[in-house]
Amino acid sequence: MKILGTICILLLISCKNENKDLSKIVVMAYYYELSDENLWKAFPAFYGEIEANGETETIVKYFNGEIKGYETKVSGEILKRIEEIGMNQTDDFFKHKIDSTVIDLYHGPIIRFQLQYNNGHVTNLTIREQVYDSATVYFPFMNLYKTIASRKNEIDISEDVINLYVQKQGDFIRFARKIDSINLEFPPPPNPDVQLIFLK
Repeated sequence: MKILGTICILLLISCKNENKDLSKIVVMAYYYELSDENLWKAFPAFYGEIEANGETETIVKYFNGEIKGYETKVSGEILKRIEEIGMNQTDDFFKHKIDSTVIDLYHGPIIRFQLQYNNGHVTNLTIREQVYDSATVYFPFMNLYKTIASRKNEIDISEDVINLYVQKQGDFIRFARKIDSINLEFPPPPNPDVQLIFLK
């Protein structure tokens, strides 16, 4: 009975640890631009899914409309660090503190991560394409993005797979727009009836 009890305890511990493991990371880079309707619209440029073993597939949409697929292998060290950071955190933990006294100009993409755990826990955060101090929680996420955005290993992907990723990307961009509308301050779109005059 003692042996059976020990086995049951070990199994419970094993299941508990497994449930906390990271199952997948979804990454998307996107921009906001004015649409033809003079509204702010999100345009995705990059979408990737990282499995728990580090295997990664990404799709990139180029300016000419062409979509290409790439594969990458992310190191276990980066994934372990990200897993530990996001395991018990909510989205609020990763929110950037905005200094309203400073004009902040940034012309890069918004890089959004979604961490999915086996126990159902999901954490979302965004970073910028910039250099982060190694002590910040954003540092391993920037390392991850640079790894999978290197576009070194192009792969042939079928139209069905591309359509599947485009559909997932569309779902993620709709989620992102909903969150961004709450957390980001968008400038009002320009008045189309007002013409700008530049003076020398």
